[in-house]
Amino acid sequence: MGVRSRLRRRIFLSPRLCAFSAGNRRSPSPGFRVVKGALRVGTCGFPVARDRFFSELDAVEITSTASRLPKIETAERWKSEAPPGFTFAVRAPREIGGGDSPFRMTPALRKTVRDFGAVLAVLSPAFVVYDTSPVFYPSADHMRAMYGYFKGSGRGPWRIVWMPRGRQFETKLLTKIASDLKLMIGFDALRAEEAPRETRYWRLGGRWEGRRVSRGVSFTDTELRDAVSRCASGRESFLFLENAAMWRDARRLKHYTVTGRF
Repeated sequence: MGVRSRLRRRIFLSPRLCAFSAGNRRSPSPGFRVVKGALRVGTCGFPVARDRFFSELDAVEITSTASRLPKIETAERWKSEAPPGFTFAVRAPREIGGGDSPFRMTPALRKTVRDFGAVLAVLSPAFVVYDTSPVFYPSADHMRAMYGYFKGSGRGPWRIVWMPRGRQFETKLLTKIASDLKLMIGFDALRAEEAPRETRYWRLGGRWEGRRVSRGVSFTDTELRDAVSRCASGRESFLFLENAAMWRDARRLKHYTVTGRF
């Protein structure tokens, strides 16, 4: 097997992007390491027309579902327009994991869960993402409701991602909850020091300024390089950008994961 063939086996290549072509022999950036496994890059929502999006990126986290569920016909259109192998992640309605009674199955929440399930049945997502608010903490009532939900109505053929906000959960407790409920824990890629080692679902929402995050930014090459070094675990991982320049930055980042250059 030739050198180029071995490289192709070791580096993640998008179906629509192959940077190690015969005409592209420039050296990668200093410090770039080829890692086994894939880091798949997407955005939170569609920042450009869907036909263009589907032609250039491989994944999206649908975020509009957090505030309003789409019509079934809309979900069917999204699914039909996506190319084979495209990855959908879908953000759960915020009233499920937020509000005054997170994960407690009131009649209103049962209807929301049922309607959400109909959308998921159409999209067949790889991931369903639940955000909890900074005031969601590990009290007995909260944990009882959360365990009840994810052992019942919250299950499905998709992977469940939990994005905890704030710092109420220590890493050891996060790991236990994830193990008990078969969840993936999602984290911000620039605050990876707080993430369990096995984290494989990431967001890059903006630049942290103290305890606040500024989304109206474009990430520097250094920030994107740091994100890759933290998120590329050696297994297939996903990174979704949510900053103002997410379309531009996601394409820069995807190019870097393949070529080692911006």
